[in-house]
Amino acid sequence: MKCIICGKEPDIIFGSGKFCSKSCICKYASLKRSREVLNIINEKHRGNKHSEETKKKIGNSIKNTISNYSEEEKRMQKKAHSIKHKPHKPYKKWSMNSRMKQSLNTTTRINSGKGHCKYYSVYNGKRFIKVQGTWEQRIGIALTKLNIKWERIILSYDNYKHYTPDFYLPEYDIYLEVKGWMSEKNIQKYKDVINELHITLKLIDNIQLIKDFEEGRIKVLDFKNFIEQYDV
Repeated sequence: MKCIICGKEPDIIFGSGKFCSKSCICKYASLKRSREVLNIINEKHRGNKHSEETKKKIGNSIKNTISNYSEEEKRMQKKAHSIKHKPHKPYKKWSMNSRMKQSLNTTTRINSGKGHCKYYSVYNGKRFIKVQGTWEQRIGIALTKLNIKWERIILSYDNYKHYTPDFYLPEYDIYLEVKGWMSEKNIQKYKDVINELHITLKLIDNIQLIKDFEEGRIKVLDFKNFIEQYDV
């Protein structure tokens, strides 16, 4: 026998084995009572029709809809609505300190793994570092296996903005960015960082590059620089 409310097989028999718990019995009783009350109400109003007076009121309410208003009445209604629902005031611009704080908080939240994407902890030889997505996970594992030191650091640019490259290789003094799809906003951000900080940023933008790197067919220096694919 299964519970007729939740469908579970009861370990202890309640209500001749029809329920798995006392709470299901209460739910059933409540539902049964609700159905009985609804049936009484429906039976009471079944066959009732609107009186002539009610029909007249309904007809007048339909005639008084805004679609049947004159142009002057429509204009007055529109004016009353606009007065009642005033437009929102424009938002104030953030101060420089607020923008710096917001940018740093967002970067810290992403690096802590509290984001909408899936994060993985990868060992870099000294400690575990949070990386985003399976592509970054595979690159991090491959770097560790090849005994290539890597870190994840935060770069500051344009006074208050922050950018965290996916990998920094101190032995080579290069940065790796793993990204399968590039938006115009991302491209502009990388351009600004390179122009201001003069870093070497290499791009890994397809799964085949990751496979070749894992299997040793290409080396770190073989990855294309960002400036080779985009005009900086």
